[in-house]
Order: sequence, then structure tokens, then C-alpha cells
Amino acid sequence: MKTEDGLEVLSGFLVYFFGTIAFPAFLLYGNGAASEQANLVKFFFYGILPVPVLLLNMATIYLENRDYFKEHPALKGFQYITFHSPEQTPLGREFPKLMQAKVLTSLFIIIGMFFGVLVSVSGTVSVGTPDLVTGSISPGAELGLAVEPAVSAETFFFNVGMLFGQIGLIYLFLYSRGVSPRWSYVWSHLLSWILTSVEFLMYHSFRYGTQETSQASVFLLGLITNGFTALTHSLIPAYWIHGPGNFFSKASSAGIFTSDVAVLIALVGTLVSGVLLLHFLFKELGG
Repeated sequence: MKTEDGLEVLSGFLVYFFGTIAFPAFLLYGNGAASEQANLVKFFFYGILPVPVLLLNMATIYLENRDYFKEHPALKGFQYITFHSPEQTPLGREFPKLMQAKVLTSLFIIIGMFFGVLVSVSGTVSVGTPDLVTGSISPGAELGLAVEPAVSAETFFFNVGMLFGQIGLIYLFLYSRGVSPRWSYVWSHLLSWILTSVEFLMYHSFRYGTQETSQASVFLLGLITNGFTALTHSLIPAYWIHGPGNFFSKASSAGIFTSDVAVLIALVGTLVSGVLLLHFLFKELGG
């Protein structure tokens, strides 16, 4: 396995372990909420959701390193099942230094802060914030569980598994019918972007039902996160937009802090991330 492939697999498992398993388990068991069966069912559901995607990513890397996709060009769309491979995209090939993980993380934390504030101060924009816990726990733990494990689990499942899996299937369908590799790439990404966003909405509709405003906002969130993932072939944008959205949404709806405090938190987050972003940009572009 190549070094960059090993880092991709390792990073994926670290996000899964800490975001989907360790952090929420600490909050659940530390607050006694794990004694409720409903809480454990939700916890195990989110814990299982990313597992097929992690295994599929390992299988993809294994086949790619053995030139399987070069020998079977119709299956090349499945090569795109990745956690962070911007070099597969036109943007990544054109701006390789700007598409590095550290640059994307800093940039999309800033974007996530703005999105979170919009969710907090707006009376119409909302996101699908999960109610992971049944029973009374501390506001801080409740706020933490509004972000994880749902954000990492859903990012793996929808923004990686569903998005890239359907890209692979659509690419195979188009290529097998004589469509050129270039247009198979374009159409598979476009159609999968729309399909996955609709599926993301359907998944959340089990909770929101006929609340049209929430449904529209969830669909918008799906379009945004899946769109950035398709453009960058990285889960970083989706994670750092979805996470602050859940965080500020829960804080606002539960009255944990006011909109003014939300703006202050977002400004601090933007300032810190902005300094890091400028540092990385000057370092990479200057080098």
C-alpha cells in the first residue's frame, strides 16, 4: 500500500473511532444515558453505518494499487470511493496545493461557521439535528451528542458511500453504452449529486415528516455537502459544514446559548481558522 493510501485509510479509521465511537461513548456512559435502551440502539446504529464504507474504501485502494481499474476501464467510477483524493478531480489537478487537507480544513471551518450562524439566527433555515439521547443529561453533553456521532456517520455513509457508489454505477452504465470517459465522469457526478441529496432528504424525512421548512433546509444541506464532496473528492468540506450546522442548530433550539453568543463563537472560529488558512496559503504558494 502506498504511503498516501495508508494515510487515507488511517485518517478514515481515526475519524470513525473518535467521532463515531469514542467521543459519543464517553458522553453517553459518562452521563449515565447508556442505561436507556433507546440511546444504545441509536448509538449502535450510527456506529454500524460507516463500517461498509470503510471496508469499501480499503477494497478500492487494494484494487487500484493492482491496476485493476486500468485493466477494466468501465469500472473506473468505483475508483473514486475515497475519503480524500482531490488529485482525481479537475480542481485538484489544477490547484494541488490549495486542495491539501490542511487548507481545505481551514477554509471549510470558516464556511461552516457562517452556515452555523445562519442556522442559529434564521427562523427558516434548519438542519436534521438528531435526538440521540432519551432522558436528562447536561446541556454540554447534549450539545456534543447533537454533532457526534451523526455527523461523521452520515458523512461516511452519504457523502462517501452513497455518492461515490452511485457515481461508480452510473459511470459503468454510461461507459458501457459508448459514452466517453470524460462525459461519463461529468454525468455520473452530476446525477449522483442530485440522487444522493434526495436520498439524504428521504433519510431525514422519517423524522421531519411534513415540516416543509425543515425538509427544504435538509435538502439544501444535502446539495451543499454532496456538491462540495463531488467537486473535491474529499469528505472534509461535508464534515465541516454539517458539524457546525448541527452544533448551532441544537444550541439555538435548546436555548443553550443565544444568537449573540453564536455569532461570537463563529467570529472566534473564523478568526483562528482564517489565520491558519493564510499561513498555509502563504507557505504553500510561497514555496
